[in-house]
Amino acid sequence: MKPVFERRRGRRRDVLVNVTADPLAWYLHRGVIEAEQHEAGERLGQLYRRAIRSPVSANGMEITNGSGRWPGDMVRDGEALTDYNAAMRSMREREGKVVWAVACWGDFANLAAQRLGVSPRRGVLLLRAGLDDLRAFFRG
Repeated sequence: MKPVFERRRGRRRDVLVNVTADPLAWYLHRGVIEAEQHEAGERLGQLYRRAIRSPVSANGMEITNGSGRWPGDMVRDGEALTDYNAAMRSMREREGKVVWAVACWGDFANLAAQRLGVSPRRGVLLLRAGLDDLRAFFRG
């Protein structure tokens, strides 16, 4: 199990980092992203969590009543999958992957950028650009 706080040594000082903190909230609290960008990221995360519960995404089949859930709930979850896919398509590929890693998976932008083979310093720039695209998508 991961400790709640880690001590990280920097060049100038030691800091305690809450490793269980939501990265979007962390970036918002420190002024790295704006409130509207945070809301767009949170909305994508909610869509993602609803979409992965969807029997459509789990089975890749038509919506049926075989799961024991009410049909209305399954239709809403299927709509969440459609909305989630449309939101992800509204962003460019690299930005979308960074936003997904931060908003849906809970990673920090520098780690997501590093996995993409990009400099970790560009992670926040990719996150901001992707959140701007996402904000425009949810507005329009």
